[in-house]
Amino acid sequence: MTLLFKLRQLLFVGLLCIGLALATNVQAQNKAGSVGLDIKGPVGEVDRNAPVSASEARKFYRNCTNHLPVGFSPDTHDEFCTCASVTIGQVMTNGELEAALGKIKRGDPYFEMSLIKYVQDVAVPCMDTAIRTLGYAKCLETRSHDNRIRSFPAYCSCVGDIAGRMLRERGANDIVGHYTGMEMNAEYTPEESFIRSPVYQNYVRTGIQACIQPAFMQWR
Repeated sequence: MTLLFKLRQLLFVGLLCIGLALATNVQAQNKAGSVGLDIKGPVGEVDRNAPVSASEARKFYRNCTNHLPVGFSPDTHDEFCTCASVTIGQVMTNGELEAALGKIKRGDPYFEMSLIKYVQDVAVPCMDTAIRTLGYAKCLETRSHDNRIRSFPAYCSCVGDIAGRMLRERGANDIVGHYTGMEMNAEYTPEESFIRSPVYQNYVRTGIQACIQPAFMQWR
């Protein structure tokens, strides 16, 4: 009985030591994890309320550069994609970006708020060079100009500048209004749908009308 009692005692002490060692190891792992790891929600799930991450910004850039909007030159296209991919990480959350660039959800306040934020804070500032360059090119392509104009590059630069100024002043409202009013928009981004719209064509026409007088007076 004495030997059996001692064996049981040794077994109990051994199991107790193993248990304490395991508990200490788990506690140490938890402590280390609490310092270096902060996961919200299931592993791999994107936090919709977190700012757009660097990896999501890179994904946006790749998608942007793989799709050339009508009228964007290669240079202005890359400039826009670079500018937009940097800016979304500064001003938007993952959820806002997903909502803004998803299919139109009429009457959804979150979609409308996200779209306005994207257009106002990302699209308009980053489209400036592209719109001015496109306005310049559209002007040069127009064949109905008054033949008394002698310096078409200067004249069309004026047209492009007017288009860029209109974009900065009223572009956000015009882009959002046109985009949300479209019946079929799934294949177009807000920027491309705007460039295809009569609203943008009016920017160019306004520039042509505003620049014609200086063209006669100064650029002969």
